[in-house]
Amino acid sequence: MTVLSIGQLGYPSHNWFNLNDADLMPGLLGADYRFRLAPGETVQETINLRLHGTAPELRAILNVLEGLASPQTGLARALPSAPYCLCYWNEAENRFFYSRLLSLNLGSLPAHLPAAERGALSLELLIIRENHWESDPVLLTLANTGGGSSTGLTLFNHDDTSPGHDNWCLTTTSSLALVQPSPLKLEITNLTASPDLGDLYVGMFNLMGGGTIPNFTFEAENGSSGTKITSTNASGSAYSQLAWSGNAWTTLTSWTINPTDLTTCANRVLLPILRFFSVPAEANLELRLTLSTNGNLVYQSPSFLMPSAQDYLPLSPFHLPAGVLPLEVEALSHVLTLQARLPGAGAHTLDLDYLLLLPRDGFAHFQSVAGLMQNAILLDDSYLNLTWSRSGSYELATHTRAGSPLNLLPGSETRLYFFQSDGANLSPITRAIEVKASYRLRRQMP
Repeated sequence: MTVLSIGQLGYPSHNWFNLNDADLMPGLLGADYRFRLAPGETVQETINLRLHGTAPELRAILNVLEGLASPQTGLARALPSAPYCLCYWNEAENRFFYSRLLSLNLGSLPAHLPAAERGALSLELLIIRENHWESDPVLLTLANTGGGSSTGLTLFNHDDTSPGHDNWCLTTTSSLALVQPSPLKLEITNLTASPDLGDLYVGMFNLMGGGTIPNFTFEAENGSSGTKITSTNASGSAYSQLAWSGNAWTTLTSWTINPTDLTTCANRVLLPILRFFSVPAEANLELRLTLSTNGNLVYQSPSFLMPSAQDYLPLSPFHLPAGVLPLEVEALSHVLTLQARLPGAGAHTLDLDYLLLLPRDGFAHFQSVAGLMQNAILLDDSYLNLTWSRSGSYELATHTRAGSPLNLLPGSETRLYFFQSDGANLSPITRAIEVKASYRLRRQMP
């Protein structure tokens, strides 16, 4: 550790307060940093400062330190995008690492005043910081069936066999030397002219070992029932028209989830989202999902009332496979079933396009406040815990965020899945976004 300093993230290095090595303030001889390896989310440490100089030189140093410690001018007053950090330079890796400071207080040693009069004194910095260090952002190469890019990859609102027609992107994590969950920053550009981007759902799946990513998109025309109808406005160029009658709960269609995909899911949580080819015509439509194994019901979701004038419906998250299994061998296949109920006793139809199971290793629901216009960018930084938008040279708030942080985990591959809607509560498959991602490498020990 050749350089240790305190300053605000994103500010140029000459604005940082160096504690050792070169570029020290006149009168500051150096610092002894007492690094502590401890459990928990935060750690308390001490930095001893050695000062020797003229009275004006010592006063200038004390003014800086008092400003850092002051509730009115120091850590508490920093912008959320520029927190104060303790920083060190890793010579072997040729990069900086930062640990966010949560508290900084000054402490004096015995005989402070006589020592100050002689121009030589020692001070203690008592700090509480986050119990990890992060690097500067590193761009990720994202890829899908349409190719790869580190400067932005186009995603659509469906996933079928046409190259590049994907609602997901992947990054290979096996070469990133990850040891801790490393926070992602996403930059999502709306490519669709009109309407503006409305609610956006983002889910993450971290593949920890070998194998392949499970299938998470279930085309309606591949289900057990329904009439297949071709259309270029449907995912896979087709949708399924489901018909039934009566006012009781009725099974509409089902899909089989194979043992390999279930076992790879390894008790993860997934959020089901139904996309309809057209807005359901009848009011008071209720929908739910069930899971069964070997003909036995093992899960039934709560029922959800379909909102009017909307062509998609998120349902209740559930685990796959059902129950808590040790997975010493593969899980038995599951049958995923869609059921519906309408109050009327007559005939009913429903045009279903696909069912997406959004994985939730990390999850974000960006709820639209004002809509994201074409070419504007929605930014989500899991390190700063900030979500905001940018249009041209201006910042604005278009979405609020609910969910959990998006972190890369040690493993072999990470995939991000996206579901888009617009300001009219519709989710056309032609909606497009461009996604760019970076991460900060996290570790506990310097």
